[in-house]
Amino acid sequence: MEEVEAVWDNADRLMVKLEYTNKPYVKAANIIKNYKTEGCLELNGIKSYEAFFFINSVTDIVRLIECTDLQPEDVRIICANTEENQKKLGRFKIENSNCPNKMFTFLTCKSFEGVDYESDTALCFVVSTAFNPHTQASIDTDIPQIAGRIRTATNPFRNVIIHIFNKTYKDLQLDVTYNDMKETVDRELEAAKGLVKLFNSLEDETQRDILMKSFNNKYIAAKNGRFVFYDTLPKLELYNYTVNQVVYKNGLSVKMAYDGIGALSSSAEFSRETGNLESIAKATKKLSFKDAYLKALDAKRKLDPFTLDRYCSEELVRDAVYKLTPEEVKSVRYTKKGVRELLLSKNGRLNDSTKIIKIIREY
Repeated sequence: MEEVEAVWDNADRLMVKLEYTNKPYVKAANIIKNYKTEGCLELNGIKSYEAFFFINSVTDIVRLIECTDLQPEDVRIICANTEENQKKLGRFKIENSNCPNKMFTFLTCKSFEGVDYESDTALCFVVSTAFNPHTQASIDTDIPQIAGRIRTATNPFRNVIIHIFNKTYKDLQLDVTYNDMKETVDRELEAAKGLVKLFNSLEDETQRDILMKSFNNKYIAAKNGRFVFYDTLPKLELYNYTVNQVVYKNGLSVKMAYDGIGALSSSAEFSRETGNLESIAKATKKLSFKDAYLKALDAKRKLDPFTLDRYCSEELVRDAVYKLTPEEVKSVRYTKKGVRELLLSKNGRLNDSTKIIKIIREY
């Protein structure tokens, strides 16, 4: 068979903005708040109106959603469709890549492998925390799976990832290098293989029974009266050691890991987040502009002046109710910034009309 060398001259390079912080989920919650308040997030002068959060924990996704007071109409959750996951999500439904886009999409590792997504402006965030090792994405295997999942060619962020992470706090193997760890595992593997060979060669049932009862090796399992050797666990141990103890040791080690896969990454300067998810949740529970506007609009339709007046006391709500149509307010995702721009635009047009009428009258 003829050997052909493939040369990818025009391959897009992954660009990674590193957000090294003490509280990754607080950082993520503040980003969500920014999207909700402003209707978008601006990066290098370009606006993103949707956010994809890759977090490999349904429990942590739920916690983040609850503390930022997101509603089902704001969120698309894509994870393994199991009864256990649906129970955790409660009123939020498990969706898939074919469901309509929403401002926020949360995905676990089960949902991004080989799946393509379409979005004109979505920005990808990977959130990893040392407090839950399952969320610590492997930079040499998981990140390449995430990168480029957004296939819309016109999306300026399709090759951009913002990785929010903290360092591994518990250095359980401070004096053990990867090579030391591998040598230890290899020795245990050889011993386990020898034990399997010995047991399966014994013909004396008494000896086999004694050995079976005394058996306590994490790499061996008893199956149908024989010992079976499993090499999956040692591979997993080395993988976890590399990810948890080496890659996420500090900001520099994370950057070096990205350099190793040829990605263009920013410097990993540390930024401290104050507060916690509970304090964010309390602040978020205050009535949002969207809720106040919808309640005021409902009161107007029901001819309920007292309720209408109460909600119209909130900033911009009165102007939005009386000067804009519900479709216009919805088109800017119920954001104060969008409403302000619509009002300014309308005022400008009204002023121009007033000037024209004045000129006509003068003539």
